[in-house]
Amino acid sequence: MQGLYEAIGRIASAAHANGDKIDENILPEDAENNSHGIDVIHNGRLVLLRDVAQEPRFSATCPFSFSTKLRNQYNPQLLAERSDVDFTSLPEAKQQQVIESILIEDLEAITKHEEDFRRAIQSETNLEQVDVIRLSYDEGSLWNGFAIQVRLFPYRESFDIKAYRDVMNTVVQSHNKVLDLVYREVPSLLGENPEKEQSFEDGLIHNAGFE
Repeated sequence: MQGLYEAIGRIASAAHANGDKIDENILPEDAENNSHGIDVIHNGRLVLLRDVAQEPRFSATCPFSFSTKLRNQYNPQLLAERSDVDFTSLPEAKQQQVIESILIEDLEAITKHEEDFRRAIQSETNLEQVDVIRLSYDEGSLWNGFAIQVRLFPYRESFDIKAYRDVMNTVVQSHNKVLDLVYREVPSLLGENPEKEQSFEDGLIHNAGFE
């Protein structure tokens, strides 16, 4: 465990030296997490840094969730129009049912474009040493976004700010490339590209249990 804390300390020191903001320290007992780590904001993106069990490394993951993005776009007027009910007059439980129903409808429409997105990834990107992870909604078959994941090695004696910066730049730059493809290949349901909006909160998942 001492080696783990030293590794987290090295990451934190590199993050501070690089001018990044540490958003949160993560423990295995925290909700939706099963490993130690920290969340870092790098170039406007939230990157989740997690210790990988039984391996001498961390993962650096930058996710984008369609459901988070969609929920942020829903407002009472839109929900009333799409559900054909007086949304604001409904009790909270009924409101959540309406939101969930519309969300599923939107994710079903988006999922129909997943193959187009996959073909674009294969033909138009060259993401070396980068994993593009499919996110599903509620452990089901609906496509709910993606996560970019890269390996980070803070246990190595050679780990320094350059090694940290190289990984973080790779994660964020790859994330932005894939996000551009998402907004090109899926319907306009997602609204504006958050890369243009310069908002790291839009569509990001906090405290996700990636390894």
